[in-house]
Amino acid sequence: MRTDIESALKKYKIHTFGSKKVIERAESMLWNEEKVIFITPTNAVIGNVYGGKKDKLPGVFVLTDKRIVFVYRMLKDETFLAFGLSEIQSVVSKGGTHEHIIIQTTTKILDVLTPYGMAKGIVSLIYKAMNPFRNATQASSGERDGSLDQVEKLYHMCERGIITQEEFESKKRQLLGL
Repeated sequence: MRTDIESALKKYKIHTFGSKKVIERAESMLWNEEKVIFITPTNAVIGNVYGGKKDKLPGVFVLTDKRIVFVYRMLKDETFLAFGLSEIQSVVSKGGTHEHIIIQTTTKILDVLTPYGMAKGIVSLIYKAMNPFRNATQASSGERDGSLDQVEKLYHMCERGIITQEEFESKKRQLLGL
């Protein structure tokens, strides 16, 4: 097992009982030049932003310094969903009986069940990992689109209880033009 995977599993106290093979499959989908920040065996729902069928699948969620990868098995086929951190439009956490994070790109929505008490922390990890890509995009375009920065600030305000989840969602949709 890669040392960055072992380190992430240990750092976040992720239990791998019964998940070694699926973690090995996820490891085989990773690039040598990317570093694993967070990894967990979990369940996820993959959907299309335009609606339609949603697939509920068990697998492994991986956050690296370059992309997000979700490796899963559908019937007898092993497959994966991957997208670069620069493709992410929004990331939010949802609480309740089961905590999860929802990651939206221009075409896909990945709703990932998280270990209890970790949803907000994982969202923060994703935003932190996205920073170099946001800064590079802004520098190359010559202009600064602060929408994502504003969404991140609002998220932290919601996290601290300054604004409600509903206020956060409403303002986020407005800022992102959704």
